[in-house]
Amino acid sequence: MANKAAKGKRAKTRNTISRKGPRPTITKLLQQIPIGSKVDIKANSWMQGKGMPFRRFHGMTGTVTARQGRSYIVEATNGNQLVELIIGPAHLTLSRGAKQPTQEEADAKEAKAALAQKRKVVRKPIQEEKPRGAIEEIADEAEGEAMA
Repeated sequence: MANKAAKGKRAKTRNTISRKGPRPTITKLLQQIPIGSKVDIKANSWMQGKGMPFRRFHGMTGTVTARQGRSYIVEATNGNQLVELIIGPAHLTLSRGAKQPTQEEADAKEAKAALAQKRKVVRKPIQEEKPRGAIEEIADEAEGEAMA
């Protein structure tokens, strides 16, 4: 067993993420994927570290939920749990079997996702300590006299 302690991101991926096929074209890198569409996750080894998904998700199908910079947030399942992955466009292809949303549906979902992203960033203001009422002060004085 050669180097059984290897635990890197690309460990045990000789066949799944090897440099097969052509390099990604500029069209592939700049493709626009509508939000709500089904995509196949296929790690492209020519694009190292540019939004490459973890090897567990290679070959899975997910749904595009939002866009983050040049990448897409894809919702996939890991067993019974939903997982959000940030994947670059070079590693995504539109799924052939699924119905793709229309442009209006995609625009509506994109606006909704952008609004949800804005809501996540907003922080609540720090609440100031409330002034103590007169009743609480009287109760504290009564406890002090009882102790003495």
